[in-house]
Amino acid sequence: MSISEETTINDTKDELIRRAIDVAPIVIADADESERLGRVTPRVIEALRERELFWITVPKEMGGFGLEWDTAVRVIEEVSAADGSTGWMLMANMGATGLCSWMFQVSEKLVAEHGSMPLGCGTYAPLGKAVVVDGGIRLSSGPIPFNSGFDAASQVLVMAVVHDEDGNVVTTESGDPEMRCCMVDKDGVEKLGNWDVLGMAATGSYDIRVPEQFVADDRVRRFEEISAPEGAPYEGTELDFLSTAVSGHAPVVIGAMRRALSEIATASIGRRRLGYPETVDQHPLFGLEFTRHEAMYHAARDLYYKSLDDALIAVKERGGLTVTERARIRQSVTYLHGVAGEVVSFCALWGGTKTFRNPSVIGRCLRDVTVARNHAFVDPVTLANAAEPFIQEWSGQ
Repeated sequence: MSISEETTINDTKDELIRRAIDVAPIVIADADESERLGRVTPRVIEALRERELFWITVPKEMGGFGLEWDTAVRVIEEVSAADGSTGWMLMANMGATGLCSWMFQVSEKLVAEHGSMPLGCGTYAPLGKAVVVDGGIRLSSGPIPFNSGFDAASQVLVMAVVHDEDGNVVTTESGDPEMRCCMVDKDGVEKLGNWDVLGMAATGSYDIRVPEQFVADDRVRRFEEISAPEGAPYEGTELDFLSTAVSGHAPVVIGAMRRALSEIATASIGRRRLGYPETVDQHPLFGLEFTRHEAMYHAARDLYYKSLDDALIAVKERGGLTVTERARIRQSVTYLHGVAGEVVSFCALWGGTKTFRNPSVIGRCLRDVTVARNHAFVDPVTLANAAEPFIQEWSGQ
């Protein structure tokens, strides 16, 4: 890469982060209404569209910016600091949109059909049923949960297990179920709703159902095409599928921590509390705890970004990740979520009535982080599963 090309890329990265900062006041202004509705407001979705933030990783030849995941997650962090649900929605739509573009090469066709760039959503659990027929598949499903960003999307990704005409599961040579990734226009699925939750309330992560329909071959791919083994990148991106998906969760809780720390620091200045001779910001107990939790925030954030940046460098230099590099991403993301729980809980405790009297920014951060920590990608078992390469490394094996 020439110096001029690198400068252009860096300028584009900076510009996109500025756009994310620029959209924050709109996100903040609508956050309470978004939470009440259970979905991000149309005004915020349109503001994200106007700033083209959904298409950061879509290749240039397909109408996107063609940038790496490290830019995407920094944009997600900025939006999440304004509102966690909006950041989560952006993350989910951005990831699904990337798959729509890379796997199905659909941008030009969809722009011609709909007048706008494709924007995807979907759940990566294989809950659909696919029967192979001439020219494509016959697709159907029961309820499929957690379709975050459904309101913003124009296409829905559905993962399906292949069945034969008699209803039997078709298996691969290794004995695993054969699976397909399918792209369906949103008009072709039924929104079931069922999204009434404690936190991340505005993500619109509804249940959907796919009525039986034909899906042509150009909108169907084998699941192996998005789940490359041994840390190899899947087509159109830098990291393997799981590392990309997992790492996208981190900037959401980083943003929530940022917002909660900012809110409690501001609220503490000049505030009187029963039993404290000084204002809260001047009391050594608050100062001690704030400094400790602020350090936890920076340490966890830095570990995450270092693991991601190191992984992207490794892909450029070697074409894939080692087991240890993949484990480091899982470690850093799961650890970060645990730290987020502690940091935001500290802010919530010191927030007093500002935490539990709605509308409450700190209260929303607490609810959002609580829900984010329950995701399967950051279950504590991921730390246990990641342990082996670290133990070997430290033991000199």
